[in-house]
Amino acid sequence: MRLNVSAMLTALLLSASVAQAHRLDEYLQAVTIAVGHDRMRAQIRLTPGVAVYPIVLRSIDTDGDGAISPGEQTAYASRVLQDLSFALDGTPLPIHFVSSTFAAVGAMKEGRGDIVIDFDAALPAGASSRKLILENRHQRQLSVYLVNALVPTDTSVRIAEQIRNHEQSYYRLDFENAAAPRPVAFHAQLLFTNSIITISALLALASLIAFARRNARAIASVQTQELLD
Repeated sequence: MRLNVSAMLTALLLSASVAQAHRLDEYLQAVTIAVGHDRMRAQIRLTPGVAVYPIVLRSIDTDGDGAISPGEQTAYASRVLQDLSFALDGTPLPIHFVSSTFAAVGAMKEGRGDIVIDFDAALPAGASSRKLILENRHQRQLSVYLVNALVPTDTSVRIAEQIRNHEQSYYRLDFENAAAPRPVAFHAQLLFTNSIITISALLALASLIAFARRNARAIASVQTQELLD
């Protein structure tokens, strides 16, 4: 599944805003991330400058025929994703390939074409405050990086902070998940409280029954005594 319409518009605006600053001797890699309470969807858009295009093409066109076959596209997308490292709350987060599109070789040769790879990941349950970390190691010797988070469409999720290193090869996203389950300690306390209330109610009921039985015996004794008299 591709990123939603707003995500795509954001990606297009991002690409447009950096197009003028994109130098011909660099490989621009722009990542956009959309987080929900249980899933992350993301996209990486790779744009080779004219000067570095021959290097990029050689890494994709493994048979050297000057064209990019479907098999070579799949293999390259896999290599790109292998060079992206994600972690959620300190635990490695596996990502999964969704789809990819490659511009025509002629367009990329002129610096006008992109490679777009969509991927996603399931977010395991955790605390309400979460930290997602991305490290991009793909073609570091000739690349420049950009990373941005999209405004969540899930109203239970709120972006708290975005932290990047100077190259943006390292990125940290802090976000709040209001839909996260309550801590185990809270449930344990709630269970303990409910248990105390239940026990107290049972003791009160037992005392009431015992009191009623004593009264019944006392009344019976009085009635018996009256009969005897």
